[in-house]
Amino acid sequence: MLERLIGLLRGEVQAEATEQGPFERRLIAVAALLLETMYVDRSASDVEQQAVKRLLMARFQLPPERVEQLLGIAEVRYAEALDDWEFAEAVRVGFDLADRQEILAMLWEVAYVDGLEKLEGRLMKRLAAQLELRTPSPSPGPPPVPAPASSAASPTNADHRLHPPQDRYKETPFMKTFHGISLSEGTAAFLARPQRMLIGGARVEAVSGATLPVVDPASGEAFCQVPAGDAADIDRAVAAARHAFEAGEWPRMRPIDRERLLLRLADLLEANAQE
Repeated sequence: MLERLIGLLRGEVQAEATEQGPFERRLIAVAALLLETMYVDRSASDVEQQAVKRLLMARFQLPPERVEQLLGIAEVRYAEALDDWEFAEAVRVGFDLADRQEILAMLWEVAYVDGLEKLEGRLMKRLAAQLELRTPSPSPGPPPVPAPASSAASPTNADHRLHPPQDRYKETPFMKTFHGISLSEGTAAFLARPQRMLIGGARVEAVSGATLPVVDPASGEAFCQVPAGDAADIDRAVAAARHAFEAGEWPRMRPIDRERLLLRLADLLEANAQE
């Protein structure tokens, strides 16, 4: 893996158009990007796997046994990869514009075959930029719904799936008030339950059992109590973090898997932005 990183830093990956073995580097790169599209949502359905094989057979005129061989090699390269950039770069260098557009359309088809997830939409936009395609290829998903006569500019289904409607971010009706402040139901429920510190994956009180009030600056009223952490709590938090770093799953993950988890976290934060 160190040699691969050094090659990336030196730009040697860019210069490689072929490699020793039964397949050109650019073909392995296409297969690896198809695998990345299939795995980006952390699941690979049967319908996605069949779509990947079908697309490789049709695009490169390969018999089934050769497709299996190509995917086997691509799986190994994908597992070793520091990032999918090296595959996108091999495709960018190895194919002309028309071919890259067709390859991006293949990726879209895999993304849509079992329903487009947000992570897949993000991946498509990033790969389009890396392949030097100004905008994502038209997706092979469901056809757009005709716009009502009163709103001819309504976005298509694909637009909705890649760019969630703005009303998703509007405030929900206020359900409760707390010390004169209007709160959504979820926020009120959060404030009503006992507050804890998150250490080592567990919600815990301070070692001392002490708490501090959280004061509303507008009214001067305390609206909840939180643990009053001190040096003992800092020590156990640091110890938990050290254990997670040295013995947990995160340090053993490939960078590409960490990226997926961080993107998933971003999606969850966005979905719960009101709280």
